Amino acid sequence: MQLDSLMRAPKEDVQPWFRQFWLWFLITLPGVVVIASFITLYIAVSGRDSLVKDDYYKDGLAINVDIDRDKIAVARNLEAALTIDANNNVALTLRGDLAQKEIKEPEQLLVQFIHPMRDAQDLRIAMPRIDGNHYRAQLPRHLEGHWYVEISDPVDNAWRLRQEINLNAAQPLIVKP
Repeated sequence: MQLDSLMRAPKEDVQPWFRQFWLWFLITLPGVVVIASFITLYIAVSGRDSLVKDDYYKDGLAINVDIDRDKIAVARNLEAALTIDANNNVALTLRGDLAQKEIKEPEQLLVQFIHPMRDAQDLRIAMPRIDGNHYRAQLPRHLEGHWYVEISDPVDNAWRLRQEINLNAAQPLIVKP
């Protein structure tokens, strides 16, 4: 009897198919990939890519005009001291050769705060001249962090000052071409 019990195969613990570990492991891996691909597809279709413009060709042609505006600002030695207080009041002092070529100091300036990633947060404000070369305006909302600022004369549009700035800094910002 002892030999007979040794010759028989051991009784296996047979579980139903739905309780097998390796089955669920092998089903789960492709399932996770399929779910992740649907999530990725949803993000790609629902989100608008604001960094890519449809009229990139026109923007490419306009680069030369913008470079000329920067060169005029350099030739006139233009720079702006920009301060933003805690109440979102913006004060700007424009310095340089503003009276060059019979052009007087502008009555107002166009100041654009351009967000590097979200064009919906961009802000354009007109800053009227208070006296001499001093301009003031009020921001509609608080801005902080990394921005691009562009200052130009909206009437003749001959020059512009554009610079990357950090609005978390408390000191006045000097904007140069």
